[in-house]
Amino acid sequence: MHTPMNPVKLPRLLTYFDGSEQAYSACSYIVWMVYKDKNRRCTTLKAGDLQDNDFDPNTMEFHSILMSAKARVTPLRCGLTIPRSELSGLVLGTRLQVRISKNYKPGLSSAILLGDSSCVISSMSKNSSSFNPFFHSRISECLRNRDIVSGLVGNQEEIFHVASKDNVADIATRRTARMSDCQMDSLWQTGPAWLKTPRRSWPVSRDIVDLNTIPKEETKGKNRIISPTVSLGVKTVTNQDNMVGWVLETARDFNDAVLKLSGMIRVAAKAQIKGALILPGQISSFIPRAKSLLFEQESFMVDNLLSEGKCGHLNVETKDGINRSLHHVTGRFGEASNKEIYGIKFLPLVRPHKTRHTPLRCIRL
Repeated sequence: MHTPMNPVKLPRLLTYFDGSEQAYSACSYIVWMVYKDKNRRCTTLKAGDLQDNDFDPNTMEFHSILMSAKARVTPLRCGLTIPRSELSGLVLGTRLQVRISKNYKPGLSSAILLGDSSCVISSMSKNSSSFNPFFHSRISECLRNRDIVSGLVGNQEEIFHVASKDNVADIATRRTARMSDCQMDSLWQTGPAWLKTPRRSWPVSRDIVDLNTIPKEETKGKNRIISPTVSLGVKTVTNQDNMVGWVLETARDFNDAVLKLSGMIRVAAKAQIKGALILPGQISSFIPRAKSLLFEQESFMVDNLLSEGKCGHLNVETKDGINRSLHHVTGRFGEASNKEIYGIKFLPLVRPHKTRHTPLRCIRL
Protein backbone atom coordinates (compact mmCIF):
# COMPACT_ATOMS: atom_id res chain seq x y z
CA MET A 1 0.00 0.00 0.00
CA HIS A 2 1.37 3.38 -1.03
CA THR A 3 2.05 5.76 1.88
CA PRO A 4 3.83 9.07 1.19
CA MET A 5 6.81 10.04 3.32
CA ASN A 6 5.58 13.60 3.98
CA PRO A 7 1.88 13.39 4.97
CA VAL A 8 0.08 16.23 6.76
CA LYS A 9 -2.80 14.16 8.16
CA LEU A 10 -4.66 10.89 7.71
CA PRO A 11 -5.87 10.27 4.15
CA ARG A 12 -9.41 10.27 2.76
CA LEU A 13 -11.08 7.22 1.15
CA LEU A 14 -13.05 8.08 -2.00
CA THR A 15 -15.11 5.53 -3.95
CA TYR A 16 -16.92 5.94 -7.27
CA PHE A 17 -19.67 3.61 -8.47
CA ASP A 18 -21.56 3.25 -11.74
CA GLY A 19 -23.54 0.78 -13.84
CA SER A 20 -24.69 0.25 -17.41
CA GLU A 21 -26.49 -2.43 -19.41
CA GLN A 22 -23.13 -4.15 -19.98
CA ALA A 23 -21.43 -3.98 -16.58
CA TYR A 24 -21.27 -2.33 -13.17
CA SER A 25 -18.19 -1.27 -11.26
CA ALA A 26 -16.64 0.62 -8.35
CA CYS A 27 -13.17 2.07 -7.80
CA SER A 28 -11.60 3.45 -4.62
CA TYR A 29 -8.92 6.13 -4.26
CA ILE A 30 -6.77 7.25 -1.37
CA VAL A 31 -6.34 11.05 -1.23
CA TRP A 32 -3.42 12.38 0.84
CA MET A 33 -2.63 15.92 1.86
CA VAL A 34 1.17 16.13 1.82
CA TYR A 35 3.88 18.72 2.35
CA LYS A 36 5.65 20.04 -0.73
CA ASP A 37 8.86 19.77 1.23
CA LYS A 38 9.76 16.07 0.98
CA ASN A 39 11.75 16.20 4.21
CA ARG A 40 8.93 17.59 6.31
CA ARG A 41 6.50 15.26 8.05
CA CYS A 42 4.19 14.91 11.03
CA THR A 43 5.13 12.45 13.75
CA THR A 44 1.49 11.79 14.65
CA LEU A 45 -1.19 11.79 11.96
CA LYS A 46 -4.65 13.08 12.88
CA ALA A 47 -7.92 13.29 10.97
CA GLY A 48 -7.75 17.05 10.50
CA ASP A 49 -10.56 19.18 9.07
CA LEU A 50 -13.20 17.34 7.00
CA GLN A 51 -13.45 20.15 4.43
CA ASP A 52 -9.67 20.64 4.30
CA ASN A 53 -9.83 24.14 5.77
CA ASP A 54 -6.40 23.34 7.24
CA PHE A 55 -4.89 23.28 3.73
CA ASP A 56 -2.12 25.77 2.97
CA PRO A 57 -1.49 26.00 -0.80
CA ASN A 58 1.95 27.50 -0.22
CA THR A 59 3.34 24.50 1.66
CA MET A 60 0.93 21.66 0.89
CA GLU A 61 -0.55 19.73 -2.03
CA PHE A 62 -2.79 16.72 -2.63
CA HIS A 63 -1.84 13.31 -3.93
CA SER A 64 -4.41 10.73 -5.11
CA ILE A 65 -3.91 7.13 -6.19
CA LEU A 66 -6.11 4.19 -7.14
CA MET A 67 -6.31 1.74 -4.23
CA SER A 68 -8.73 -0.93 -5.46
CA ALA A 69 -11.34 -1.51 -8.16
CA LYS A 70 -13.86 -4.17 -9.12
CA ALA A 71 -16.17 -4.66 -12.10
CA ARG A 72 -18.67 -7.32 -13.11
CA VAL A 73 -20.60 -7.94 -16.32
CA THR A 74 -24.37 -7.97 -16.08
CA PRO A 75 -26.21 -11.33 -16.48
CA LEU A 76 -26.08 -12.41 -20.11
CA ARG A 77 -29.58 -13.87 -20.35
CA CYS A 78 -31.78 -11.38 -18.53
CA GLY A 79 -29.44 -8.43 -18.07
CA LEU A 80 -30.18 -5.62 -15.61
CA THR A 81 -32.08 -2.37 -15.84
CA ILE A 82 -29.88 0.69 -15.53
CA PRO A 83 -31.04 1.49 -11.96
CA ARG A 84 -30.41 -2.10 -10.85
CA SER A 85 -26.98 -2.10 -12.46
CA GLU A 86 -26.09 1.21 -10.79
CA LEU A 87 -27.28 -0.09 -7.41
CA SER A 88 -25.13 -3.19 -7.90
CA GLY A 89 -22.21 -0.86 -8.50
CA LEU A 90 -22.95 0.86 -5.19
CA VAL A 91 -22.91 -2.53 -3.44
CA LEU A 92 -19.43 -3.17 -4.88
CA GLY A 93 -18.37 0.28 -3.70
CA THR A 94 -19.49 -0.27 -0.10
CA ARG A 95 -17.78 -3.67 -0.04
CA LEU A 96 -14.53 -2.11 -1.24
CA GLN A 97 -14.76 0.53 1.47
CA VAL A 98 -15.27 -2.10 4.17
CA ARG A 99 -12.19 -4.08 3.07
CA ILE A 100 -9.98 -1.03 2.69
CA SER A 101 -11.12 0.52 5.99
CA LYS A 102 -10.30 -2.69 7.84
CA ASN A 103 -6.86 -3.14 6.34
CA TYR A 104 -5.41 0.25 5.40
CA LYS A 105 -2.72 1.51 7.75
CA PRO A 106 -2.19 4.01 9.37
CA GLY A 107 -5.95 4.58 9.09
CA LEU A 108 -8.43 6.88 7.32
CA SER A 109 -9.79 10.29 8.24
CA SER A 110 -13.04 9.97 6.28
CA ALA A 111 -14.88 8.00 3.61
CA ILE A 112 -17.14 9.23 0.83
CA LEU A 113 -19.10 7.60 -2.02
CA LEU A 114 -19.71 9.32 -5.37
CA GLY A 115 -22.00 8.35 -8.24
CA ASP A 116 -24.01 9.89 -11.07
CA SER A 117 -27.25 7.96 -10.41
CA SER A 118 -29.83 10.25 -8.80
CA CYS A 119 -32.36 7.42 -8.42
CA VAL A 120 -29.94 5.18 -6.50
CA ILE A 121 -28.71 7.99 -4.25
CA SER A 122 -32.33 8.96 -3.55
CA SER A 123 -33.23 5.33 -2.85
CA MET A 124 -30.61 5.20 -0.11
CA SER A 125 -32.57 7.94 1.67
CA LYS A 126 -35.71 5.78 1.79
CA ASN A 127 -36.39 2.87 4.16
CA SER A 128 -35.15 -0.32 2.53
CA SER A 129 -38.33 -2.22 3.47
CA SER A 130 -40.27 -0.03 1.00
CA PHE A 131 -38.66 -1.76 -1.97
CA ASN A 132 -39.11 -5.01 -3.82
CA PRO A 133 -36.60 -7.83 -3.09
CA PHE A 134 -33.83 -6.80 -5.53
CA PHE A 135 -33.55 -3.22 -4.29
CA HIS A 136 -34.40 -4.14 -0.71
CA SER A 137 -31.62 -6.69 -0.18
CA ARG A 138 -28.94 -4.56 -1.82
CA ILE A 139 -29.89 -1.32 -0.08
CA SER A 140 -29.89 -3.21 3.24
CA GLU A 141 -26.37 -4.50 2.51
CA CYS A 142 -25.18 -1.00 1.58
CA LEU A 143 -26.53 0.39 4.85
CA ARG A 144 -24.85 -2.39 6.85
CA ASN A 145 -21.54 -1.85 5.06
CA ARG A 146 -21.69 1.90 5.61
CA ASP A 147 -22.28 1.35 9.32
CA ILE A 148 -19.19 -0.88 9.43
CA VAL A 149 -17.12 1.81 7.71
CA SER A 150 -18.47 4.43 10.14
CA GLY A 151 -16.92 2.50 13.00
CA LEU A 152 -13.54 2.29 11.25
CA VAL A 153 -12.93 5.80 9.88
CA GLY A 154 -13.05 9.24 11.42
CA ASN A 155 -16.02 10.57 9.42
CA GLN A 156 -18.53 8.82 7.16
CA GLU A 157 -19.90 11.30 4.64
CA GLU A 158 -23.20 11.01 2.75
CA ILE A 159 -23.40 9.58 -0.77
CA PHE A 160 -22.89 12.49 -3.17
CA HIS A 161 -23.81 13.05 -6.81
CA VAL A 162 -21.08 13.79 -9.32
CA ALA A 163 -21.29 14.65 -13.02
CA SER A 164 -21.06 11.66 -15.36
CA LYS A 165 -17.91 13.03 -17.00
CA ASP A 166 -16.19 12.97 -13.59
CA ASN A 167 -17.37 9.49 -12.59
CA VAL A 168 -14.26 7.39 -13.04
CA ALA A 169 -16.13 4.11 -12.49
CA ASP A 170 -17.89 4.72 -15.82
CA ILE A 171 -14.72 3.63 -17.63
CA ALA A 172 -15.14 0.02 -16.47
CA THR A 173 -18.78 -0.15 -17.64
CA ARG A 174 -18.22 0.88 -21.27
CA ARG A 175 -17.71 -1.38 -24.25
CA THR A 176 -15.41 1.23 -25.72
CA ALA A 177 -12.92 1.13 -22.82
CA ARG A 178 -9.34 0.31 -23.79
CA MET A 179 -6.12 -0.61 -21.97
CA SER A 180 -4.79 2.84 -22.75
CA ASP A 181 -7.51 4.27 -20.49
CA CYS A 182 -5.81 2.60 -17.53
CA GLN A 183 -2.17 3.49 -18.13
CA MET A 184 -0.02 5.28 -15.53
CA ASP A 185 -1.07 8.83 -14.63
CA SER A 186 -4.39 8.33 -16.45
CA LEU A 187 -7.76 9.39 -15.11
CA TRP A 188 -8.30 5.80 -13.95
CA GLN A 189 -5.06 5.71 -11.96
CA THR A 190 -5.22 9.10 -10.24
CA GLY A 191 -8.82 10.27 -10.50
CA PRO A 192 -10.11 13.67 -11.70
CA ALA A 193 -7.92 16.75 -11.36
CA TRP A 194 -10.17 18.23 -8.66
CA LEU A 195 -9.08 15.49 -6.25
CA LYS A 196 -5.94 17.60 -5.92
CA THR A 197 -7.97 20.47 -4.47
CA PRO A 198 -9.50 20.91 -0.98
CA ARG A 199 -12.65 18.91 -0.22
CA ARG A 200 -14.74 22.09 0.08
CA SER A 201 -14.22 22.86 -3.62
CA TRP A 202 -15.16 19.44 -5.03
CA PRO A 203 -17.99 19.55 -7.65
CA VAL A 204 -20.27 17.16 -5.74
CA SER A 205 -23.78 17.74 -4.42
CA ARG A 206 -26.77 16.29 -2.56
CA ASP A 207 -29.26 18.60 -4.28
CA ILE A 208 -30.41 15.83 -6.63
CA VAL A 209 -31.98 13.72 -3.85
CA ASP A 210 -35.62 13.36 -4.91
CA LEU A 211 -37.81 10.40 -3.94
CA ASN A 212 -39.80 10.91 -7.15
CA THR A 213 -36.81 9.68 -9.16
CA ILE A 214 -36.99 6.21 -7.57
CA PRO A 215 -38.18 3.63 -10.14
CA LYS A 216 -41.81 2.78 -9.35
CA GLU A 217 -41.31 -0.81 -10.48
CA GLU A 218 -38.82 -1.27 -7.63
CA THR A 219 -41.19 -0.15 -4.88
CA LYS A 220 -43.73 -2.44 -3.30
CA GLY A 221 -47.30 -2.47 -4.52
CA LYS A 222 -50.34 -4.03 -2.97
CA ASN A 223 -50.35 -7.64 -1.76
CA ARG A 224 -50.60 -10.07 -4.63
CA ILE A 225 -52.86 -12.55 -2.78
CA ILE A 226 -56.62 -12.19 -2.47
CA SER A 227 -58.38 -14.90 -0.47
CA PRO A 228 -62.12 -15.76 -0.64
CA THR A 229 -62.22 -16.39 3.10
CA VAL A 230 -66.03 -16.24 3.19
CA SER A 231 -66.10 -19.73 1.67
CA LEU A 232 -64.03 -20.98 4.60
CA GLY A 233 -66.46 -19.71 7.19
CA VAL A 234 -64.29 -16.83 8.43
CA LYS A 235 -64.74 -13.10 8.16
CA THR A 236 -63.86 -11.29 4.95
CA VAL A 237 -60.30 -10.04 4.68
CA THR A 238 -59.87 -6.39 3.71
CA ASN A 239 -56.78 -4.23 3.17
CA GLN A 240 -56.95 -3.19 6.83
CA ASP A 241 -57.64 -6.68 8.12
CA ASN A 242 -54.77 -8.64 6.61
CA MET A 243 -55.32 -12.32 5.91
CA VAL A 244 -51.92 -13.49 7.10
CA GLY A 245 -52.10 -11.36 10.23
CA TRP A 246 -55.53 -12.78 11.03
CA VAL A 247 -54.22 -16.33 10.69
CA LEU A 248 -51.33 -15.61 13.06
CA GLU A 249 -53.65 -14.12 15.66
CA THR A 250 -56.22 -16.94 15.60
CA ALA A 251 -54.04 -20.05 15.14
CA ARG A 252 -53.51 -22.48 18.02
CA ASP A 253 -49.87 -23.03 17.09
CA PHE A 254 -47.53 -22.50 14.17
CA ASN A 255 -48.46 -25.72 12.33
CA ASP A 256 -52.13 -24.78 12.65
CA ALA A 257 -51.33 -21.38 11.13
CA VAL A 258 -49.48 -23.02 8.22
CA LEU A 259 -52.34 -25.41 7.43
CA LYS A 260 -55.00 -22.73 7.75
CA LEU A 261 -53.17 -20.33 5.44
CA SER A 262 -52.36 -23.11 2.95
CA GLY A 263 -56.07 -23.89 2.71
CA MET A 264 -56.92 -20.25 2.09
CA ILE A 265 -54.37 -19.97 -0.71
CA ARG A 266 -55.63 -23.21 -2.26
CA VAL A 267 -59.23 -21.97 -2.29
CA ALA A 268 -58.10 -18.68 -3.78
CA ALA A 269 -56.29 -20.58 -6.54
CA LYS A 270 -59.30 -22.71 -7.36
CA ALA A 271 -61.65 -19.73 -7.38
CA GLN A 272 -59.40 -18.03 -9.96
CA ILE A 273 -60.18 -14.60 -8.55
CA LYS A 274 -58.38 -11.76 -10.28
CA GLY A 275 -55.08 -11.22 -8.49
CA ALA A 276 -55.12 -14.59 -6.74
CA LEU A 277 -52.24 -17.07 -6.91
CA ILE A 278 -53.29 -19.73 -9.41
CA LEU A 279 -51.39 -22.80 -8.28
CA PRO A 280 -52.48 -26.40 -8.92
CA GLY A 281 -51.91 -29.36 -6.60
CA GLN A 282 -52.77 -30.66 -3.16
CA ILE A 283 -52.69 -28.56 -0.01
CA SER A 284 -49.16 -29.80 0.74
CA SER A 285 -47.90 -27.99 -2.35
CA PHE A 286 -49.02 -24.68 -0.81
CA ILE A 287 -47.28 -25.19 2.54
CA PRO A 288 -43.87 -23.68 1.57
CA ARG A 289 -45.66 -20.59 0.22
CA ALA A 290 -47.75 -20.30 3.37
CA LYS A 291 -44.65 -20.54 5.61
CA SER A 292 -42.92 -17.85 3.59
CA LEU A 293 -45.91 -15.52 3.88
CA LEU A 294 -46.15 -16.08 7.63
CA PHE A 295 -42.56 -15.05 8.16
CA GLU A 296 -42.86 -12.20 5.67
CA GLN A 297 -45.78 -10.79 7.66
CA GLU A 298 -43.50 -9.69 10.47
CA SER A 299 -40.17 -9.47 8.67
CA PHE A 300 -40.53 -5.68 8.48
CA MET A 301 -39.29 -5.65 12.09
CA VAL A 302 -36.04 -7.25 10.94
CA ASP A 303 -35.96 -4.83 7.97
CA ASN A 304 -35.86 -1.95 10.42
CA LEU A 305 -33.09 -3.55 12.46
CA LEU A 306 -30.95 -4.17 9.37
CA SER A 307 -31.62 -0.65 8.09
CA GLU A 308 -30.24 0.58 11.42
CA GLY A 309 -27.10 -1.52 10.89
CA LYS A 310 -27.93 -4.02 13.62
CA CYS A 311 -27.81 -7.85 13.52
CA GLY A 312 -24.50 -7.70 11.62
CA HIS A 313 -22.93 -10.24 13.99
CA LEU A 314 -25.49 -12.85 12.87
CA ASN A 315 -24.24 -12.96 9.25
CA VAL A 316 -27.76 -12.40 7.96
CA GLU A 317 -28.55 -13.45 4.40
CA THR A 318 -31.52 -12.21 2.37
CA LYS A 319 -33.53 -14.00 -0.28
CA ASP A 320 -36.64 -13.15 -2.28
CA GLY A 321 -39.99 -14.06 -0.72
CA ILE A 322 -43.53 -13.82 -2.12
CA ASN A 323 -44.36 -10.21 -1.26
CA ARG A 324 -41.11 -9.09 0.35
CA SER A 325 -37.64 -10.26 1.31
CA LEU A 326 -36.91 -12.96 3.88
CA HIS A 327 -33.91 -12.77 6.21
CA HIS A 328 -32.28 -15.94 7.46
CA VAL A 329 -29.15 -17.32 9.11
CA THR A 330 -27.47 -20.72 9.00
CA GLY A 331 -26.66 -20.71 12.72
CA ARG A 332 -23.81 -22.55 14.36
CA PHE A 333 -24.56 -25.93 12.76
CA GLY A 334 -24.43 -24.95 9.08
CA GLU A 335 -26.75 -25.87 6.22
CA ALA A 336 -26.21 -29.64 6.26
CA SER A 337 -26.78 -30.03 10.01
CA ASN A 338 -29.79 -27.70 9.94
CA LYS A 339 -31.35 -29.88 7.25
CA GLU A 340 -30.82 -32.99 9.36
CA ILE A 341 -31.98 -31.45 12.65
CA TYR A 342 -34.72 -29.05 11.62
CA GLY A 343 -35.60 -30.22 8.12
CA ILE A 344 -34.60 -26.86 6.61
CA LYS A 345 -31.24 -25.41 5.59
CA PHE A 346 -31.86 -21.85 6.75
CA LEU A 347 -33.36 -20.43 9.93
CA PRO A 348 -35.72 -17.45 9.37
CA LEU A 349 -34.90 -14.42 11.48
CA VAL A 350 -37.63 -12.79 13.61
CA ARG A 351 -37.79 -10.59 16.71
CA PRO A 352 -38.85 -12.93 19.56
CA HIS A 353 -40.42 -10.37 21.90
CA LYS A 354 -42.53 -8.68 19.22
CA THR A 355 -43.68 -11.53 17.02
CA ARG A 356 -46.42 -14.15 17.12
CA HIS A 357 -44.14 -16.86 15.72
CA THR A 358 -42.29 -17.59 18.95
CA PRO A 359 -45.35 -18.17 21.19
CA LEU A 360 -47.05 -20.22 18.46
CA ARG A 361 -44.00 -22.48 18.18
CA CYS A 362 -43.65 -22.77 21.96
CA ILE A 363 -47.29 -23.89 22.25
CA ARG A 364 -46.58 -26.64 19.74
CA LEU A 365 -43.52 -27.80 21.69
